[in-house]
Amino acid sequence: MYLLDTLRLVLDLGQRAFWRPNPTKPGGRIAISCFYLPSVVGWALSPLAVAAFSGLVTSS
Repeated sequence: MYLLDTLRLVLDLGQRAFWRPNPTKPGGRIAISCFYLPSVVGWALSPLAVAAFSGLVTSS
């Protein structure tokens, strides 16, 4: 559920606000990286999905 909440920017399932890794704990920096990576991927793929649905991107 958490990955779905962070990857899909239009849906807000409340998981991202509820679960937040602590960077001071062991493995916390890795958890923070895993916390932001799906958001970056979601921001990168959302405009591509909109372009594909609108017909701006076509296959040859």
